[in-house]
Amino acid sequence: MLSKIIVLTWLCAAEAFSGSSSIIRPCNRNDEACITQSANIAMPLIAAGIPALGVDGFDPMHLEEASGVVENFVFNFTNNDAVGYSKCIISGLQMNLNAMTLKFDFICPRVDLSGHLVSSGILLDVPVWGDDDYKISVNKYLVKVNAKIEKVMGNDGEMHMFIVVLDHKESALAPIDFKNYALKQKTKLDAEAEALFEKNKFVKAIELISETYIDGLFKIAFKNVNKFLATIPFDDLFLD
Repeated sequence: MLSKIIVLTWLCAAEAFSGSSSIIRPCNRNDEACITQSANIAMPLIAAGIPALGVDGFDPMHLEEASGVVENFVFNFTNNDAVGYSKCIISGLQMNLNAMTLKFDFICPRVDLSGHLVSSGILLDVPVWGDDDYKISVNKYLVKVNAKIEKVMGNDGEMHMFIVVLDHKESALAPIDFKNYALKQKTKLDAEAEALFEKNKFVKAIELISETYIDGLFKIAFKNVNKFLATIPFDDLFLD
């Protein structure tokens, strides 16, 4: 009896993930509501990973390094982990298959980030430095994505969709909690200036680092999205 249950379970799983066609819902090319709904059904499955299709997933996601210099503030993130991207949703999608352009909003109810951050330079006109582990809780975050669509030839001899993110703009829709990071000042401030700096230092830091950090995460995420799209012929994505 147990062996029958195991076989039945395996058959159900094989049927569910026998191909990407069981995950994606084809839509008419100009039906952006349908395309949005289909993408939001597929996204958490892609994020979790689909080994049968060679898709590694991106929740949780590991970003080895993200570094940059913005407005004289130097930062180097290492050994970073992000959790929560499988719960993000796509909205406001605009797809133009004549111009091969794609725009959409990526809204995340909560993402938790952790790792190590070495920083130095000028922040809010104050010389600072830090070398510490960090935890960031991002509560409701919006990323506006501008991308282009390409058609690429797959190993199966079919043309497939390939998404290239051109740029993105991030904004917090709720407070961001930057925990456990000791950002130290190189100069002493008076009480009023100190209070103002403490209130705003992490808000400014997030503003400076977010584009580089999110860019690193998006490269990982869309690498997996494109792996998934490489299993579906371009024309099979659409009904017309």
